[in-house]
Amino acid sequence: MRRYFLLVVCLCLASLLRAQNKLELISPNGELKVSLNLSDKIYYSIDYNGDVLLKDNTLQLTLRNQVLGQNPKLRRQKRTSVDEQLTPIVPLKYAKVNNRYNQLLLTFKDYSVEFRAFDDGVAYRFITSQKGDVEVMNEEFAINFPSDYLLHLQQPGGFHTAYEEPYTHVQSNAWKPEERIAVLPVLIDTQKDYKILISESDLADYPCMFLKGTGTNGAISVFSKAPL
Repeated sequence: MRRYFLLVVCLCLASLLRAQNKLELISPNGELKVSLNLSDKIYYSIDYNGDVLLKDNTLQLTLRNQVLGQNPKLRRQKRTSVDEQLTPIVPLKYAKVNNRYNQLLLTFKDYSVEFRAFDDGVAYRFITSQKGDVEVMNEEFAINFPSDYLLHLQQPGGFHTAYEEPYTHVQSNAWKPEERIAVLPVLIDTQKDYKILISESDLADYPCMFLKGTGTNGAISVFSKAPL
């Protein structure tokens, strides 16, 4: 009887660990969903009303002495909801901006990853608990398209750009790693009912992100290095 009880306990613990490694975050209106899977990396997929838009994407942050997001071991998670109005310092289109989202904070050893699901978008960021300056060596932002998408890109010849290049229009399956990189924002036409815009915000002492094709119907981040 004792052996049977121990087996049941072990099975319950294994099921609990699997449940912790697979998480979901849903937008306030319930239409946009982020599905996360924690294994050798942090994987996430995004779907809208059950239609998968981006699949098995990954994220990592390589520091001088540590890789955040590599073999992640979840310690705890915290969910919050925010519904507020922001007042822009320089109001352009609106004097007030609605800021409504659900948030999932995943805490690992020495760092956290925060996901936010809005009704019309998804955002994430790394948060470190290290003291003093943090030296970032590289950042991995990798996305994969479930089908052939049409990409609208500004593709400079390198990292020096005035953001005035004419837009090119490339099928995602045809974007090879050796071809020109693209500046943000990148507009993606799923050729269904959705368009996806990739951008970034709140850069300080950090290079802006460029994207390059993977040759396997995806894109990955590229960053300029600090000059010697």
